[in-house]
Amino acid sequence: MSIDPRLDLHTHSTFSDGKDSLADNVRAAERCGLHTLGAADHVRRDTPWLPAYVAELRHLRRTTDIRLVIGVEAKILDEAGRLDLPEDHRGVERVLIADHQLPLGLRCYRPKEIRQALASGDFDGDGHLDLA
Repeated sequence: MSIDPRLDLHTHSTFSDGKDSLADNVRAAERCGLHTLGAADHVRRDTPWLPAYVAELRHLRRTTDIRLVIGVEAKILDEAGRLDLPEDHRGVERVLIADHQLPLGLRCYRPKEIRQALASGDFDGDGHLDLA
């Protein structure tokens, strides 16, 4: 597998928890010589700004030669694979799935809980967890 240092598909902006605006991210990517930049701001089901985010990225596409990918990052909610993603996510081209928690049974477990369960023998690593 080759790594392309001129490609970044996981960039956050001030729309979620990034420190720079989308426009600032594009300008930084230009200065760094990137050919592709993927926006990946964190969303939840009730995220109200998604249409404005998509519109701004579409506008920025007209201002740069960099290929801009309109993406978001959404958390896995459960074992069924439901995502914490707005129902209407028109214009989003890529969804990065965050697995900050492990969905098992009726709820998701944080990494610390899994490490503790592994250490105590309550989790065998094959999906059998007893944290009752």
